[in-house]
Amino acid sequence: MIQLSHGSAHLGRVNLNAARPLTVSCYNFRKAACALTQMWVYMKEVFTLIFFILSISAFVLSIRSFKNKGFLFNNAYIYASNSERERMDKKPYYRQSAVVFLLIGIVFALIAVETLLETGWIVYIVLQILTAIIVYVIISSVLIKDKK
Repeated sequence: MIQLSHGSAHLGRVNLNAARPLTVSCYNFRKAACALTQMWVYMKEVFTLIFFILSISAFVLSIRSFKNKGFLFNNAYIYASNSERERMDKKPYYRQSAVVFLLIGIVFALIAVETLLETGWIVYIVLQILTAIIVYVIISSVLIKDKK
């Protein structure tokens, strides 16, 4: 009889003189693997739901920005003083924020679809849209500043 231990943890005893050969029970391993698989399926659904909620939220913000309503999520407005905010023409900033939130909503929707379907190619579309967002923000910021 050999006693197995690692540090202070007692791992058990193995009888080397037993009539049966020493085998490892695969039942517990299969049960754990099955539980992990089921947990991944649920987590995949949870992540998909989270990304769809983020997508809908971005679409709502986009629609409100297109209507020039609600808080203006734009750095030029946020960092402006109160007197500058009163004199500021907010329409181009609302439009810029609306387009960015629309594209972010599309990105979150595509990520949700990719999480659910696991196709692999949707990621490339997401990367292209993210690049387009960055380019749009830079160009539109320059154009808005030039109009002043």
